[in-house]
Amino acid sequence: MLMAGNGNGLRPLNMVATIGTFDGVHRGHCHLISKLLEVASLRHAESAVFTFSSHPVAVLHPERAVQWLLPLHERVAMLKAMGVDHVVVLDFNTAMASLSAARFALHLREQWGVKTLVMGFNHHFGSDGGASLDTVGDDVEIVRAEEYRGAEAPVSSSIVRSLLARGDVRTAAAKLGRRYSLTGVVVHGNHVGTSLGFPTANVGQLPPSLLVPAAGAYAVRARVDGVWHGGMANVGVRPTVARDLEPTLEVHLFDTEGDFYGKAITVEWVERLRGEQRWPSLEALRARLAEDEHRARDILNNPHY
Repeated sequence: MLMAGNGNGLRPLNMVATIGTFDGVHRGHCHLISKLLEVASLRHAESAVFTFSSHPVAVLHPERAVQWLLPLHERVAMLKAMGVDHVVVLDFNTAMASLSAARFALHLREQWGVKTLVMGFNHHFGSDGGASLDTVGDDVEIVRAEEYRGAEAPVSSSIVRSLLARGDVRTAAAKLGRRYSLTGVVVHGNHVGTSLGFPTANVGQLPPSLLVPAAGAYAVRARVDGVWHGGMANVGVRPTVARDLEPTLEVHLFDTEGDFYGKAITVEWVERLRGEQRWPSLEALRARLAEDEHRARDILNNPHY
């Protein structure tokens, strides 16, 4: 269990908390966190988010293993940046899953001093789906947050995953409240892009637990050495030149040169240009890449993006 808080090592005696995976930390999550902070302020209490290192679905239904939208360290950092006093990461396992909602709420009271739980409008935790929360009495106050009703509603992590799985990164960004991004390390490739006039940074070491958008070409922004660049990216098995067994991520950065090998690169997905295709020749591929670059530059120069 990890606790990211104020570092004093003391357990607050009056804590207002919420519980969830908070995968993606999307607009709905932000709405819930704002309610948490409001309630904590009114009660002169410290705020806390209890989240999990393993996705509950992966534990309860291994055959339905879910890919994350955010790695754990980024999830914790984003929640802390919103003003939450403590982010507590629990190891979700079958023993925890067997606890009723009331028993888990009382456990939070006993172990962490949680006197108030702020729950999402549709959040049902515990082995009984929250049915027993009415039995906690005065031990733990339950506050129900209203549903997020912003312009991008409805919002959920599963909706964002579905959008990314079909390549709709623009709508996914609207629901997240920011562009979807992935961070990896630039590794050596086979330099086919360079021979075509489109040198690429080949991104390796992307954890398989993270969701990569659908195969195809995209307009992107990418950060290397703290500097953001416009560019275009390809996700897929490169059917024209390689037919890789596993999908790769390659990024062509506009108007920049340099040796980026071994450096971290963060890719923000702006707009899908097209699906992955097999071209009859390298010349046909080169011509299409030129078209992709022209369109990607237009997109990235559009202030509405």
